[in-house]
Amino acid sequence: TDVPFASLSIAALLFFARAMRGGSLRNVVLGTLAACAATLVRQVGIAIPLGFALSILVLNPRSFKNALLAMGPVIVVGGVLVTYNVWLARWVGVPALYHLPMSNLQRAVSENGLMAIGVVVSNACVAMFYLGLFSLPFTLAFLPRLAAPLHDTQHRIAAVVAVATFLLLSLACFVGFAGLPLIGNILHEGGLGPLTLRDVYLLGMHHWSHVPFLRAGVTVAGTAGAAVLIYTLLRSLMALTKKKPGRFEARERVALFALAVGFVYLAPIALGGFYERYLLLLIPLVLLAVSSLRQMVEIGR
Repeated sequence: TDVPFASLSIAALLFFARAMRGGSLRNVVLGTLAACAATLVRQVGIAIPLGFALSILVLNPRSFKNALLAMGPVIVVGGVLVTYNVWLARWVGVPALYHLPMSNLQRAVSENGLMAIGVVVSNACVAMFYLGLFSLPFTLAFLPRLAAPLHDTQHRIAAVVAVATFLLLSLACFVGFAGLPLIGNILHEGGLGPLTLRDVYLLGMHHWSHVPFLRAGVTVAGTAGAAVLIYTLLRSLMALTKKKPGRFEARERVALFALAVGFVYLAPIALGGFYERYLLLLIPLVLLAVSSLRQMVEIGR
């Protein structure tokens, strides 16, 4: 369900992003319908209207109209999801693994306690590594446009954090922390997977040929990509601190919307655990945020 979910989610993001730029009610309605479809594929799709609601409430003046605009999609998508669950339970039957993600999330909270913080940090490292890996061609294209003089304070802070990210993730990959750099479900020493043959998948036998230098190549690309991504986002977000509330431009509103959806989407899966493919939706969100924010930095020079 990864591809249908990502496709429907991207459609919802498109309409909501247009609504963030121009406030069109038509785009809000279309985005809500697409978000309903995405949520019926995977429950975590409700992160899209939640991210939209947060963006509207933070970036717009407080009023009943804006509150209704923000909460309307959440109520509709949540109502559709609840109705679907009732329909399954009463007339169809709930699939065996339907509630497994929620059960994993509840167990992670109840069993780990304060250790849940370590789980979140571990999964956040994996997420940052793979987002950096797959966004690297895109972020490298924009990096020269974000270059700044060395005496620029924001540039120095972003550069230090980026270098620290590179070193820490490199160390994590070297010691195999959280399974990095190849956590196994999709990318592994044999290439793309998962390998579902019985001897490999069930019996744990290594009956496949390793791709030469794959681990080293993925390590370098992932750590470098994470560092570039951190630098790009920090440089852009720090420039936003100079903006007065209510004075954000259309592109900046879209970028903050993308980041809000990404945060709401990542939070539960970072706690409950995930495969690399669960990050598929975060890639367009990251690219949308980076492309929108870097234009703001260029204009502000």
